[in-house]
Amino acid sequence: MAYSPKDAGLPTPVGNLYVTVHGDFEWTYHWGAGDFPPGVQLYYLVGDTPGEETRFDYVISGGTASIHIESEAFSGIEDRTGFYLMFKDGVKDFPVLMGLVRKGVAKR
Repeated sequence: MAYSPKDAGLPTPVGNLYVTVHGDFEWTYHWGAGDFPPGVQLYYLVGDTPGEETRFDYVISGGTASIHIESEAFSGIEDRTGFYLMFKDGVKDFPVLMGLVRKGVAKR
């Protein structure tokens, strides 16, 4: 990826948060260096209006961060709504992934 002289820092990776209309969302991350550092948080901010996002927190245990979100929690969130996956190191929040919520029904 090429950067122009007016760029500073690294861009936040872009991806999708895929949820189904009729099923819960479950996901797990593993910390590659053993356990997650003490006091860290990992969470989604979902919404297009700053300050009005819905927050979904991962549960962190040792080196694993897991999340389970009931399908009803996504019922009021429209397809193509923006999201951020945030990592908080105890002091500062860092976006580690951003993109769009993609809602769908499995096709047969």
